[in-house]
Amino acid sequence: MRALGNADTLRESKPTCIQRFICEVHMLPEHELATAGDIEKNIANMLKRFQLEPPASRAYQYTYAAHMGRLMRDSTASGCHEMFSSCPFSREEMLLLMEALSSSKSALA
Repeated sequence: MRALGNADTLRESKPTCIQRFICEVHMLPEHELATAGDIEKNIANMLKRFQLEPPASRAYQYTYAAHMGRLMRDSTASGCHEMFSSCPFSREEMLLLMEALSSSKSALA
C-alpha cells in the first residue's frame, strides 16, 4: 500500500475524505458491515437513523454521503471514489489513518 501522504495533503482532502469514507461504509453489504471494525460500525449506526438533511444544514454533506452510499450499495465499488474523487485515500487507508491517530492520542493520555 502506498504512503498516506503528508499533513498538507490530509488537511486539504479532509472534508471530501470524510464524505468518501462515510459513503464507502454505507455501500458495504450488511453481512460485511457485521464483521467490520468499530469505527465503521459506529459511522454506519450513527448515520443510519438520519434522513437526508436539507442542503442548508451543516449535516447535509454527511447525510448526503451516507444516502449515496446506500443507493450505490448494489452498483460498482468505485461509485464513492468517483463521487468524491478529490480524496486520494480509500476506506482502508482512512481506517489505518484513524487507527494511527487514535493510538497516538491514547499514548499521549
